[in-house]
Amino acid sequence: MFKYSGVVVFYLSCRVVLQFGDICLARLERALVNGGHRDCFDIMADVLKSTSNGAKKTQIMYSCNLSFKQLDAYVRFLIRKGLLKMQIKKESKEFHFFETTGKGKTFLKAYKNLKSLLTI
Repeated sequence: MFKYSGVVVFYLSCRVVLQFGDICLARLERALVNGGHRDCFDIMADVLKSTSNGAKKTQIMYSCNLSFKQLDAYVRFLIRKGLLKMQIKKESKEFHFFETTGKGKTFLKAYKNLKSLLTI
C-alpha cells in the first residue's frame, strides 16, 4: 500500500477499486517495470488524458490504442467513479462526447506524481 498526498491507491491484477480520497493501489511498481506493457492505471490515465479537451469514443479508441470492447469497459468504469463524464452533442446527428471531470484531473495529477516518484 502506498500513500501520497492523501491519496491511497490499490490494485490487484488489473481489478481496480477506486474510492477517491481512498484510492487503493498495491503493486504500482509492477506497472513501472513490466516491460513496456500498460497496466490498468496507465490505460485509465491515457483515456483521461485523451478526453481532457473532450473527445468522441472513436477518437479515444484510436489515441489510446484500445479495442471497442476494452474502451467500453474503461469508459463505463471511469464514468461510474466520476472521473469521466458523457455529454450528448447534437450537430447533424447525435453523438456521445466524453470529457475528463475535475476528479479525473485530480487523478491524473496524482498518477503523474506517483509515476515520477517511483521511476528510477
